[in-house]
Order: sequence, then structure tokens, then C-alpha cells
Amino acid sequence: MFYVTTDFDFVVNELDYFQYSLINDADIFLSSPYRVFTNIFIHADFVHFLGNILGLGLSSLYERRVGAKRFLLVLFISCMVSNLSILFYSGDVVESGMSGGIFGLGAAGAILYCRLRQICRESFGMVNDR
Repeated sequence: MFYVTTDFDFVVNELDYFQYSLINDADIFLSSPYRVFTNIFIHADFVHFLGNILGLGLSSLYERRVGAKRFLLVLFISCMVSNLSILFYSGDVVESGMSGGIFGLGAAGAILYCRLRQICRESFGMVNDR
């Protein structure tokens, strides 16, 4: 929902951006808990939006392996953990987008790939598969 922060010309409306993005101020964090969810759909600029779309497209390989339910669960949990991690930064930080969730999907895909390779080695007696 990139259009929420733009006037359809891909110039970010800063007032909306700071209203829906996540800021690492504990008072703001506690007074507007909706930001934990809305910041996932807000992007800093069009390149950021395209990067997240590309990441989701690449992670569709993981979705084909595990199914849509697990894919969405991993994405949601990764986004929430990423969002909560902002409270550990000491400087002023503004977070937007679902990059944390996409990195979580990438990590889950890498773990799945390593497990599949290990299963193949054990099942078929492969010692060195170079």
C-alpha cells in the first residue's frame, strides 16, 4: 500500500509517513500500537517498494516448498520481531517496509535448503556433491 504515503506521483507525504511508520521512542510506541502493523505497508520511496516486491518474488520459491500458511506465518513473525527490535536502538530510528520479514523468509529458505541437502546426503549416501 505504497500509495498511502504518496500523492500517486511517488513523492512521499512526510506527515503520513511519520504517522504510520515505526519510531523507536517508547512513548510513541506505546501510545500508538497500530504502527507495529501499519509500518509494514509504508515504504520510504519507490525503490524501497520495488526492493520489497523483488524480495517477495524471490521468496516465492520458499512458499512453493512449504505452502502459503507457513509462508505467511514466517513473514508475519519476522516482521513483528523486526519491528520490536527497533526498541533496542539508542539513536533516532524510523522504520518502514517489510524488509525484516523478507530477510526472515530468506533465512527460513536457507535453513530449508540446508536441511534438504542434508537429507539427500543421508538418504542417498552422497558424501561430496560438488
